[in-house]
Amino acid sequence: MKEVINVNNENITVKNNKIYINGVEYVPKSKSVNEVEFKGNINNLDSDCSFTVNGDINGDLDIGGSVYIKGSVVGDIDCGGSVMINGWHKGDIDAGGSVVINK
Repeated sequence: MKEVINVNNENITVKNNKIYINGVEYVPKSKSVNEVEFKGNINNLDSDCSFTVNGDINGDLDIGGSVYIKGSVVGDIDCGGSVMINGWHKGDIDAGGSVVINK
């Protein structure tokens, strides 16, 4: 089950299957959630898993897996997997997989 979390310029951390928004643990609405999508703009994203973001990121990303961003990024990206951005990017990218930026 997919859960969509609306955000507005928050700092997001995902570690050991727990989500923290601005340092406060987020409790999913259902125990059967196996995919999370953030909708809205994010300041910084630090995660040990793959992610999809529907919005802009105005800070750095540190992702253990791959990341798909439906928006633009102003900040550095350190990603263990692939990076796909449907927008523009300003900053450095260090990726273990492919990098695709569709402007």
